[in-house]
Amino acid sequence: MNSQGFHVSRVGSAMPTDIARASFGFAVAISCGLALCACSEPLQNGGVVVFGGASARFDAMCRFRRGSGDGQTSCAAPSADVQHARALRIDSESLLVKGSRAEGSVGDVLLTNGEISVVVGGLSSPRPGVILDIVDAHVGHDELGALSPCVADGAECLPLAPPEFGQQLDGSAWVEVRVSERAHIDARTRFTLLPGARSLLVTTIVSSRSTEPQRLTRIGDVVSWGSSQVTVPVGETPPFVAAVGADVAYAIMPVDDRPGVALDPLEGAMFVRHAQDVVVHPGQTVRLDRAFVVAPRGDTLGVLTEMSFLRDGQAPGAIELRFVGTDGVAMPPPAGGRVRVLSPSFPVEGFWAMGRAPEGSLVAAEAPAGKYELDFDGAGRRAMGKVSVEVRPGKIVQATLVLGASESVGP
Repeated sequence: MNSQGFHVSRVGSAMPTDIARASFGFAVAISCGLALCACSEPLQNGGVVVFGGASARFDAMCRFRRGSGDGQTSCAAPSADVQHARALRIDSESLLVKGSRAEGSVGDVLLTNGEISVVVGGLSSPRPGVILDIVDAHVGHDELGALSPCVADGAECLPLAPPEFGQQLDGSAWVEVRVSERAHIDARTRFTLLPGARSLLVTTIVSSRSTEPQRLTRIGDVVSWGSSQVTVPVGETPPFVAAVGADVAYAIMPVDDRPGVALDPLEGAMFVRHAQDVVVHPGQTVRLDRAFVVAPRGDTLGVLTEMSFLRDGQAPGAIELRFVGTDGVAMPPPAGGRVRVLSPSFPVEGFWAMGRAPEGSLVAAEAPAGKYELDFDGAGRRAMGKVSVEVRPGKIVQATLVLGASESVGP
């Protein structure tokens, strides 16, 4: 580790092997729960889960791949229903993702594991090697503009070559892009997707082909967030940057030893900087690892759940929530409102979005382990008081919020 916080290693093997090593810790974190409660990765199912009764709650937890919390084991064998990731050339429009922001076309490369899908510009694309679309595979609606890995010499990013792609015996798949037209350095970025994961590992490795040190102004990702709204924790080095859309949310966080990221504004985009003023010495490599998180709803709770799992390796639990009116009568979850999940440990405000109105009065979603206060506002309703809950790994905690009309609650 050098003084700037990124990893420097000796060149001693082929670059793909180095990248595989770079992803090892990430893979361990993702798969840490496979032998316990049959969990591999937080599997938030998009939107909210509606169920009633003990049997239905257990079924819902099975969809989360968690134990019931009553001494019962998971209803599925470990990883039995986890799809392997795939990387393939898009040869049909049926493989393209949808949405007003979708830009992929036939000839691009698709990376998918049944949970998230990523489209990378291919050989015939005007932007080869750039992530054009990234979506929740169940919803399939792209709200991202684009993400382009950037190794900069001077003010401009070096151009990217068309991607290569492949699959591994462990069920992961990858897409790799190199910097082209630069004789003195070898710089490549690999996007790796693991089975069941909702996070894309992004690894950039730079080495020198010269006998002289090579200087680079910065290394990072140029991101246009599309229709999603950027959310950044306070501080000079925020631990992540997130963006929340209508039906999906995204985040970029380091998964190496760096404490956070730096953000440089660009016209119509953002440079998420992982290193600046880099000197690549002969016989050494510079490696930077980060995760691109795709949460299943348009809220921050989904992002915080995924990032907590990556950071701490701890399985989340779930909150089952019931709404009643001031008369005590059960009411459906108010679509368009927000359950505020309040915790001093959250770096940004935690909220859970009530999307399309479900049938029934119970909803559930995953949350990181911890103690929270639940509040509600929006859709013409407000909670008459906050409710305290404690979420434990692999367990469902139940809570009831009493709602009144917004105007019936004081300012």
